[in-house]
Amino acid sequence: MRINHEARGIEDPRRVRCALLRYKSMIGVAKVIINFDMKVIEALKFNSGLLKNLQTVGIKVDDTQYIALYDDYTRMQSEGGKMSYIVAILAEKYHVCERTVYSLIKKFESDCKSFAADNP
Repeated sequence: MRINHEARGIEDPRRVRCALLRYKSMIGVAKVIINFDMKVIEALKFNSGLLKNLQTVGIKVDDTQYIALYDDYTRMQSEGGKMSYIVAILAEKYHVCERTVYSLIKKFESDCKSFAADNP
């Protein structure tokens, strides 16, 4: 039996034996699918096209852990919060330094790099 969970919905991944994680990527509606019973090489092969495309435009898989931080930033900004206050709150909430929050905001608001620009 397979249990489907959204990535944020899994409270303890060690307790979920056969779960599928589906991450919405920042490019279109593509999804990364990982089955906990898969070997690492199987997951890489299955998702290699998407991972190569993300790498080509300058997106790292580790960036997904900060999506909620950026969502909180945009919400607080739309509510009229001042930048320095928002950054201080997010740094404390997500246990990162303020410089990291500024860097993440700048990164997420930048355009994806084009392959041609990175490879002359």
